Amino acid sequence: MASPAPAPAKARFAVLDCEDAVKWDGHAIALARLLGRAGETWEHHRCWSGELPDLRDIHTYQGLVVTGSHYCVRDEHAHEWIGALKRFIAKVVVHGGVKVYGACFGCQVIAEALGGKVEQLEPLLAQGVQNRVGFRLGIGRGQRPRLHPQLAQAAHLVPHQG
Repeated sequence: MASPAPAPAKARFAVLDCEDAVKWDGHAIALARLLGRAGETWEHHRCWSGELPDLRDIHTYQGLVVTGSHYCVRDEHAHEWIGALKRFIAKVVVHGGVKVYGACFGCQVIAEALGGKVEQLEPLLAQGVQNRVGFRLGIGRGQRPRLHPQLAQAAHLVPHQG
């Protein structure tokens, strides 16, 4: 008699919570409920208190969601956890096989972890840079993107128009 086939592994995800303000309490759980499906496992890691998934187990995750935050992504000198999160994300991307999604602050920290630069909008506006759309994703004319090789393979870069 043949032994039964092993049960498929459950889909495992982690929400990397970057917000410690009381008024936003519960947003990480709301994201997991919004994005999750029946049978999936969603973990909650409070980055601001030093919680991150174990890199030795990263291959067991299908995806990571990096939340928004009221903190500035460039303030890693004042908030040690921001630098630790950037280093963690860089290692996850180099390891490969895990999708990483960022919301607001999460997008910014992912960009910086992979060699990008995040700047405040106000000083750019003062220099005469037009902001007709809000945020843009892409590169400017004549600029060559310098991305992590794995990100460059997956990225679809659209030249900046305007």
